[in-house]
Amino acid sequence: MIPVKLTLQGVYSYQKKAEIDFTKLTESGLFGIFGMVGSGKSTILESISYALYGQVERLNKQDKLTYNLMNLKSNELLIDYEFRANDNQQYRFVVEGKRNSKNFEKIRTFDRSHYQMVDGDWIPTDKKAEDILDLSYDNFRRTIIIPQGKFQEFLQLGDTDRTRMLKDIFGLDKYDLGQKLRPIERDNDQKITEVETKFQGVAEVTEESIKEQRQILKELVEALEKQQVQLQDKNQQKAEQEQIKALFAELDRQRENLTQLKQQAEEFNSLERKVKEYEICLYQFSDLLETHKNTQLKIKQLQGVIQEKESHFEKIQQKLEEEEVNFKKVKEQYEQRETISQKMDEFEKIIQINELNKELATLEERIDKGKPVIKETESKITKLQSDIEDKTFYIKRQKENLPDNNVLLAVSGWFAEKKKILSSIQKVNQETRHIEKEIGKINQDKKDLYEEHLKELLPEAHPKTPIEELVDMIQDKKDDLDDKLSVTMQKLTSMQLKRKLQEYAESLTDGEPCPLCGSTHHPDPLKADAVDQAMHAFQEARVTQQMQIKLLEDLIIKTNRIKDQIDEKNRQLQRKDEEAQSEANHFDQHLYEFRWRPEFDPDHDEDVEKKKGKMSRLQNAIETADKEREAFQRALGEERKKLDKYKSAITELENQQLSKTTQLKTLKRQLQIFTVDQYAQHAASQLVQEIRSLKDLYERVERKYQTLDTQITEDRNQKVRLESDLRNTRENLAQDEQRLKVSEDKMQERLEKSDFDTLETVKNILQNKIDIARENEKIKEFQTKLNRAEDEYSSLEKQTLGKSYDEAAYQQTLVDIKALETEVQVKQDRRGGLKNEIERLEADLARKSELQKQLDALYLRRDDIGTLKKMFRESGFVNYISSVYMQNLCNLANERFYRLTKQQLKLEVNDDNTFYIRDYLNNGQTRSVKTLSGGQTFQAALSLALALADNIQQFTKSNQNFFFLDEGFGSQDEESLDAVFDTLTSLRKENRIVGIISHVESLQREISVYLKVRNDEETGSVLQKSWEKQA
Repeated sequence: MIPVKLTLQGVYSYQKKAEIDFTKLTESGLFGIFGMVGSGKSTILESISYALYGQVERLNKQDKLTYNLMNLKSNELLIDYEFRANDNQQYRFVVEGKRNSKNFEKIRTFDRSHYQMVDGDWIPTDKKAEDILDLSYDNFRRTIIIPQGKFQEFLQLGDTDRTRMLKDIFGLDKYDLGQKLRPIERDNDQKITEVETKFQGVAEVTEESIKEQRQILKELVEALEKQQVQLQDKNQQKAEQEQIKALFAELDRQRENLTQLKQQAEEFNSLERKVKEYEICLYQFSDLLETHKNTQLKIKQLQGVIQEKESHFEKIQQKLEEEEVNFKKVKEQYEQRETISQKMDEFEKIIQINELNKELATLEERIDKGKPVIKETESKITKLQSDIEDKTFYIKRQKENLPDNNVLLAVSGWFAEKKKILSSIQKVNQETRHIEKEIGKINQDKKDLYEEHLKELLPEAHPKTPIEELVDMIQDKKDDLDDKLSVTMQKLTSMQLKRKLQEYAESLTDGEPCPLCGSTHHPDPLKADAVDQAMHAFQEARVTQQMQIKLLEDLIIKTNRIKDQIDEKNRQLQRKDEEAQSEANHFDQHLYEFRWRPEFDPDHDEDVEKKKGKMSRLQNAIETADKEREAFQRALGEERKKLDKYKSAITELENQQLSKTTQLKTLKRQLQIFTVDQYAQHAASQLVQEIRSLKDLYERVERKYQTLDTQITEDRNQKVRLESDLRNTRENLAQDEQRLKVSEDKMQERLEKSDFDTLETVKNILQNKIDIARENEKIKEFQTKLNRAEDEYSSLEKQTLGKSYDEAAYQQTLVDIKALETEVQVKQDRRGGLKNEIERLEADLARKSELQKQLDALYLRRDDIGTLKKMFRESGFVNYISSVYMQNLCNLANERFYRLTKQQLKLEVNDDNTFYIRDYLNNGQTRSVKTLSGGQTFQAALSLALALADNIQQFTKSNQNFFFLDEGFGSQDEESLDAVFDTLTSLRKENRIVGIISHVESLQREISVYLKVRNDEETGSVLQKSWEKQA
């Protein structure tokens, strides 16, 4: 991982937005971040960790992480981190959060978003930091970003934790093959049993038995071929006899068919005569008869139409005369309608005049009432303005007496943090005592397990035997029982096979084929008198061994559970010791950061409470006065709104008064028929009723006039149309009567020329409705059948001439064929059986050879599994691989450590994966790493950290080499600092990027590119960049 850019806002001491461009820092290879204790240096690394993993070193979820992470003076938090990963892809992780506006201590859940740079654009991605960097959070802070106090952790880790760390980073779990080997072993043993069982089933097959069966098959095939030739000859003879039989049967059938057809000939002759008569009538008379009939029908219809229209014409004539008399009367009323309209209009104007007089009286009254209200409202406004000025002066005077809120917040935060640290120390101590009690309970469970089961089962063990050794002892005993059970199962399977073969042997009878080999001769059948007794003994042994194995498996689970519990509790105890030391260091550092003397004392938080009380009282007074001022201001606004409203209303009323007076004068001038005084005392409803009556009269006259005018016009038009229709209809009737007479003359003329006596005879013939084409086709088809039958009968007589059919000879042929077919089928079945038997024997022989090869391979695999089983027991192979990694890591670290110590010291690893020192100033003797000085310890830890980073780079196939070290070096003496300077100077010559965080100013002189962090009381942490300062 190579950092590119980091943006912070509202995180810890970073109140305002701060941006770090890491490209400037990483270009130099070695860079620093410097500043006083508490300035906000470590916040940069914790922000990166939180953006990537959602975790920080100093806080956890139980510590109200979101609240404590956000700056107390900020309402928003932002962490925006860009970096390049091992795949050289650029990613961006963003964290954003806001404080609840109504509850200061309530922080909304932070929003997290991840992006990947694709073609110059940030595209959202679901990838997590673990997937991108191939590192968990714990290993990330051990290898990439190393927090305060954790730099030497890898050097000082215990063997178990260090091995677990290497497993996690380099994926060494793939070498833990012990559990994977067990199913492989069981599968191989099961396959051996299966193959041995199958081999016993084909063990008796030989090449000689196959040759005997092949000779029998050869003799059988020769006899079968002779009988098949005989059968073919008989089938030919049968076919010839069946052909003659079929000819005579067909001759009889054709004779009968011809007789039936000749009987039907007269019927078809009669049909032919009827069709010819129908065809003549259809072509000569059908069209004339149809025309005559249609003409008669049309004449009848026209006569009815004429009668109906003459009646309608008379009615229209009478109606028209009556309508013209009524229209003359209505026309006189219609010409007087304009006078009615003018009266209605003047009545409506009188109504408006009366309504306007009432409205003007009401407006005058409202104007007189509104003017005193305006004067009263103006007095209230003057009083409220005076009250607001008084409250403003009071608030200003009280604010001048308020204490500094920022100082109080900072001091309160310091005391709250002190209380939390002391609470954490007490909590860690309580949890440590609780874990020690639980370890005692687990050891008691181990002792109870020993007394109950292991004391008799494992005589070589004792109550104080380590739990790891007990697990191995039980596992060894189970492995022995597994081997014994495997042998028992093999023997039991062999006995079961013998028992099955015995059942086959007991059912054999001389002369009948064996169901396994097919032989009919059984000179020496299998005898197994003691099979049942041996099977019973092996079954009892199997049950006993399985029960013992089940007991041992339960004990393995229980002992492993106890072992895991002890290991977990020891790890928890170690973590609690580390937490206790960390909290103690944190408390000391916290006391050092107290900077508000002499106004406040770090041992007396009641001074802060007094200041808070005074501030609270002043704030309450200010708040009360401010609320009162706001109330006055609201009241002033309301009164001003009322004043504007009242003045606007009076103006509107006066405008309405003027408008209505003008409208009244105009309406009075427009009256001509009536005067205002005539109807001044009339109610509006009475005038409306007069208007409605006049309007009804007007509408009735107009509607009646228009209706009669329209109706007369329509009736006159209808009368003209009826006269025209009657004239045309009478002309059509005369024409149809003439056509009817012509049609009757033509029919009489054709009848005289035909063979028919009367026209009624023709009509009767046409009523039959004969389908001429279909009936002619039937006649033609019959004639064709008759001719074909005569031809076929004549042909069959010629074919049977001089021939005869013998039924007895035919039946004898069938009997001979049946006998031959039976004999051929028996021999074919026998041939198939022999072929199958030979194929089975050949397959069994080949299978016997294949099974022998499989058994040889499985026996060899069983031996190899046994060898691997010894290698993988107790995770030995994983520990061996871990040791190899540790040794390689140590060798790589020594390339730097040996050079940094001027060829005086080397790191080495013993068989327990524990680090120790080879001291060449003392004849190459070894000593503990704990005897190193501060500077030497730093050199050793740095060498290991760089070697680990190089290994991770190689493991992840990354071309990036970067890590961050947050180590204050404040506890180092002058000699140790010199060693640190030498080490950092050597890093400049290597192709790697290293970031150092420290508050030691002398270290800054060794690093030319750096950021300097300063914590301002007002604005929070501020960044100063070395390159900008130089510029």
